[in-house]
Amino acid sequence: TTGQPDPLRNQMAVFWLRETTEAAVDGDTIGIEAALLALQALGYDTRDLPAAVNAYKRRFRGSEGTELDARDAGILYNLLKN
Repeated sequence: TTGQPDPLRNQMAVFWLRETTEAAVDGDTIGIEAALLALQALGYDTRDLPAAVNAYKRRFRGSEGTELDARDAGILYNLLKN
């Protein structure tokens, strides 16, 4: 990605995350499509998705990891819906 916000990608990510968040149960992981769209919409380089997820988790959760869960879906949704 170029690092520039993409309004259409942002709208698609918000849709995916809204659906994911509404159906999520604590401990569930979110799908690759939702993670990819959300992180791209926030400007993360997702060519190495595990590294992008880890960078997101360090910044917004204060932890490390390569999977996004229901809590992450909620955080990403709130970041993108504004």
